[in-house]
Amino acid sequence: MTLKEERIQFTKNLGRLITYVNFNLNTYGYEIAIDYCKRLQSEQDILIANKLSKNKNSKHLIGLAADVILYRDGKYITDSGDYKILGDYWKEIDKNNVWGGDWEQFPDGNHFQYGNS
Repeated sequence: MTLKEERIQFTKNLGRLITYVNFNLNTYGYEIAIDYCKRLQSEQDILIANKLSKNKNSKHLIGLAADVILYRDGKYITDSGDYKILGDYWKEIDKNNVWGGDWEQFPDGNHFQYGNS
């Protein structure tokens, strides 16, 4: 699959995740926003220097990852475990989807990507 095809599939999958929250979790006070779909190498280097990431080859660099911002009752949810319902759904959508909350060394619950590292 070409990078273009992967990015198109990732975008479709991300749309399904957004729709899932809006139609299934909105009644429970959840809202969703998207952050960092694509990032520059210089931005990634800053995250690594500040120990906020360990991955020099982030999928963000090629547009195959997004950070999801989840709110509940207007408050930003930061705990990775609180994203598990989204992570489970994300993995059901497509066998190539990876949820950062599954990472043992550096769990990143609001990270959603297409393809393995």
